[in-house]
Amino acid sequence: MVEAQGRRRRRRLTLLLSVAILVGLAVRVSVSAVAAEPDYIFCEATEARKVTYYSSVFEGDYSRSARYKLDFHSYVSGDLGGKPLFSDTYCFFAHTESEAKAKRSRSMEGAREAGRGVNDTRWKP
Repeated sequence: MVEAQGRRRRRRLTLLLSVAILVGLAVRVSVSAVAAEPDYIFCEATEARKVTYYSSVFEGDYSRSARYKLDFHSYVSGDLGGKPLFSDTYCFFAHTESEAKAKRSRSMEGAREAGRGVNDTRWKP
């Protein structure tokens, strides 16, 4: 009888341990999924307060924003023949695509109100 109780106790402990492990794995997977969500980014470069160039909104990793800034500046300066200063080139991010598009639209509207031309380059990395 004591032996049967010991086996039942071990089975319960094994079951509880298995459930705990599965819950731990589920939490780890969900945290990884959250961490893997992309940022939504757009870049802009202003040339001598005359024109502002805009990229498209794209999915990316904001930790790479310096690379996006360099690549966008190179594109505007090289492929489009623009002359923005590197210090007048920026990349902005949002957690959702709609939020990034709204920020980009507000920025474009602000550029127009300031009398600058707006060039939607449709650039993406």
